[in-house]
Amino acid sequence: MNLVVTALRTAAPPRTLLALATRPGSCIGVDLEQGTFVFAHWPERSTTPVATFDVVRVDPAADQDVPDPARPEALAVVRPPRRVGRLRGRVVDRYLRPLLLAPGQHLLGFPALTAPYWTLSGRTPSLCLVAPTAPPAVVRRAQGTACRFLWRGLTHELPLADPWLGQHLTSTGRAHLGGAALADQLGFVPARLIVALSAPHDGYCSKVVAGLLPRR
Repeated sequence: MNLVVTALRTAAPPRTLLALATRPGSCIGVDLEQGTFVFAHWPERSTTPVATFDVVRVDPAADQDVPDPARPEALAVVRPPRRVGRLRGRVVDRYLRPLLLAPGQHLLGFPALTAPYWTLSGRTPSLCLVAPTAPPAVVRRAQGTACRFLWRGLTHELPLADPWLGQHLTSTGRAHLGGAALADQLGFVPARLIVALSAPHDGYCSKVVAGLLPRR
């Protein structure tokens, strides 16, 4: 009798992330073992109860997506992250400080607001952590909500990829949230920003602010 043995394709071991920004279907975090950014995404679009600085466990999918040069940090996972704890204070700072963009460097490594998708190689990051030199503000524009902040001595205004803040600003009828008003809405004083590269649109990827974070 012939025995046919079928090898089962198994996924990589679970990974533990420090959650920084969670959206329906995705989470930007820091791999606590490797100290690198991860953009985890899963098939379900439901919102998961994960807050900034929660520690979550994700299960990598056996079949990863074809590498996207616009998102080299991407990791396909089989289900939404599971909350297993929370970090605070100096422990958070220990993981985030090495990822801070050095003063004087361009956001995501280039000066322009957009990058042609066909020029991306996947060897440059699509995520960076920035400590602006002045507190950021959220402003409403005709084309959507934006985050305004100071970096390299220049005022930057990037689209805000945070649907909650955008909807809240629209509902209040205010055109600007900054200083104490913004801190009241967030529940903390924003001191760091996650700047990301968007998905391609008309052949170009844009710089966006994916999240606002406290100092720690």
